[in-house]
Amino acid sequence: MTGSVCPVAPEPAAAGRAIVARDSGRYLETKARPIDWRRLIKAARDEAEAVARLLLPRGQLYGGHWLSSAPLRPGGQPRALRVNLRSGRWLDLATGREGSNLVMLATLVWRVTRQDAAVRLAKFLRIDPYR
Repeated sequence: MTGSVCPVAPEPAAAGRAIVARDSGRYLETKARPIDWRRLIKAARDEAEAVARLLLPRGQLYGGHWLSSAPLRPGGQPRALRVNLRSGRWLDLATGREGSNLVMLATLVWRVTRQDAAVRLAKFLRIDPYR
């Protein structure tokens, strides 16, 4: 094959990592260890008020709930989003959208994947997100 460029074979994955995608000739790597969802969800629930303040900084504490305008709509209705600080469940009263934990809420607010939200929340909570 004269004049053609042969793609370079990827280097072996480092221990504990797996190749997930190729981007512009470089191989992107990510941790192969799975995320410990139960521990992360429990840690977020245990620090629910701090997590709610992080995700919804314009909200306010009312009883056992964090009330905020809905973050996904411009000019969201006041107090349209409620987060139960004991259970971590949340409900957008204007749209009826709801979730069972704060990681799901972080995914929507930050507009990232579940894994990215998990890593960011774990960093905020100062825990290792992986098993």
